[in-house]
This record gives sequence, structure tokens and C-alpha cells, in this order.
Amino acid sequence: MPVIIVKYTITDYEAFRKSFAKRSAIREAMGFRAPRMFPVMGNPNQVVVFGETVDPRKVRAGFATPTFKRLLEESGVVGTPVLDFMDQGEKFAA
Repeated sequence: MPVIIVKYTITDYEAFRKSFAKRSAIREAMGFRAPRMFPVMGNPNQVVVFGETVDPRKVRAGFATPTFKRLLEESGVVGTPVLDFMDQGEKFAA
């Protein structure tokens, strides 16, 4: 299953986190599953979210809708998030 990496610039981590937590149905509808949020160390205005999808085009289309863009803005997102899609990785011993 492809992995999604979304990089956000935000104004307030706690406000963004609360808004993100309330939007699970929207993410699920666009096929964005199993999200994990990571604040960037040393930069309180950067957040990276990892997730999974079976259809990267559906996720990209969901991020492009005016409604979703408005929700991002209301959540304190600055600018356009950066979306990257990765093939399923390989696991190696440490």
C-alpha cells in the first residue's frame, strides 16, 4: 500500500492537532488511512503526517477541493501542504 507523507506549515500546533483529530471522516472519505502526526523538532511551525492509501490520485484530488483547502486554512495551515507518495518500503534489520 502506498505511503503518504504530508508536510504542513502551521501557525499553532495545538490548534492544528485538535482540528486534525476532528477530521477523520474527511480523511477516510479521500482514502487517507492510518495517519501519524510528527511535529518537526526545533520548528514548532512544521508538522509531518504519515499515512497510507490505496489510491494516491483520490487523496491528491481531496486535498485540491475548495472545501478541504478552506478547512486547512481554518486549521492554521499556511500555504499549500506538500504531498509525497511512496511505494511500500522494505524492512531491514537494525
